[in-house]
Amino acid sequence: MSQHDPVEEFFARERREVHDLPGGRDHWEGIVEESRRPVRRGWLPYLGAAAAAAIVVGGIAYGTTADRGNHASPATASHPVTATVTQTVTAPPTSSGQALTSNPPTGSSSSRPPGPLPVPATFAALSMSNGGDGHLFAMGSAKCGESAPQCVSVVGSDDDGATWTSRASFTTLTTTNRRTPDRGNQAIGIRFANTHVGYLFGSVVMRTTDGGRSWSSYDVGGQRVLSLETDGSTVWFVTAQACRHGVALDQRGCSDVAVWSAPVGSTHATKVRSLGLRHLTESAWVSLDGSDAYVSVSYADQSLQTLPLRVSGSPATLPRPKGCSATGGVWAWGTAKADGHLVALCTSATGNGRRYAVASSSDRGSTWTAAAPAPDLGTPGYAGVWLTAADATHLVAVTQGLTTSSGQADEPNALLTSGDAGRTWAAASVVEGAESWSWAGAAGGSLVYALAGSAGTYHVSTDGGATFTSRLFRQ
Repeated sequence: MSQHDPVEEFFARERREVHDLPGGRDHWEGIVEESRRPVRRGWLPYLGAAAAAAIVVGGIAYGTTADRGNHASPATASHPVTATVTQTVTAPPTSSGQALTSNPPTGSSSSRPPGPLPVPATFAALSMSNGGDGHLFAMGSAKCGESAPQCVSVVGSDDDGATWTSRASFTTLTTTNRRTPDRGNQAIGIRFANTHVGYLFGSVVMRTTDGGRSWSSYDVGGQRVLSLETDGSTVWFVTAQACRHGVALDQRGCSDVAVWSAPVGSTHATKVRSLGLRHLTESAWVSLDGSDAYVSVSYADQSLQTLPLRVSGSPATLPRPKGCSATGGVWAWGTAKADGHLVALCTSATGNGRRYAVASSSDRGSTWTAAAPAPDLGTPGYAGVWLTAADATHLVAVTQGLTTSSGQADEPNALLTSGDAGRTWAAASVVEGAESWSWAGAAGGSLVYALAGSAGTYHVSTDGGATFTSRLFRQ
């Protein structure tokens, strides 16, 4: 007795109805006419569940394969990315944990993505990060079309800055230059843990796992993120419930400052501790020394003081270095080269008038060298000094460089370097067209990056800040 097979009968019937079309001038007209034949719509009910599932699964598999040109999988972290698709991303007003919707550029096809798109000519970088293995990333402002004259743009390089391409545009986000996030949809920085995983942060936090090509909202309890750093395995956040800007010292600052952290692989952070500060803070930030995380706090009122905190491992309040004034803050940064080494700034206890002093530690801040006056750094004020250290000897400073809650216009500032542990400072040997420095950061070894907030350029030092070279985002 023969076995009745409806699937085979269906395909046999379809094959019998296929016939050759003659070539020549009428060939295409024949194809069009053939395509207008009535479509048989009753064949799926004849298929068994397994056969129908096979067709559906096959379609999903094809779609996934065809989309690999758009998004690199985290599983391919060891392979270089060869195609970039710029995405227009609408950011949520809060960290909701939902994936963001990304739209390809007008005229592009999801099945045939465009090649790498160049960095916008108007791109001005405000934050940079080194993901390792020659992968660099930058966040800044750019013109994103008539509907979004200025928006947030993310660009990246997979060849150590030789070439750069656009990665994503956030049409509902704006940037703040050296300001705390005081309203929704503001971005103040970008950090990458490795070549694929990175974070965009400010009044919203977003995370990418494919080198900045697609982003999802990240849960930090709905807090505003003042600072974010990662050692590649753990990410650390300093947050505030709210920030407000103003001129009067008692009417501006950030409230309920806290520390959060998470493994890099996690999609949300956990609160580590609330700092319990009694006054609004002008700004606060986290600095890493290896896997150790330290938090420093700045106040608009220089008579207030908070000592640096180690918030990882065995938490501790660091002692005040000798030579620092008994009033005023102490601010600590890790060094890029040697674990356990820290550099601190404070108000000097010696000399006429208020001046900065510099101290260092080789035992995770348990003891400090006597703070040496550093009059070249100027007078301590609400905008402070942002410090980055390749090691305890080679330092780079951005004067008036702290993130603030001031409603005043930015004060003139400078990029200064020291090769003698901060005792003497000189203007950095750069850079044409740099008028207002926004950030500097040590990226491991003797590598230091600096940003002036000007369109099209960034600055690189390979000798701990002794000399800098200007480079272009668009070659």
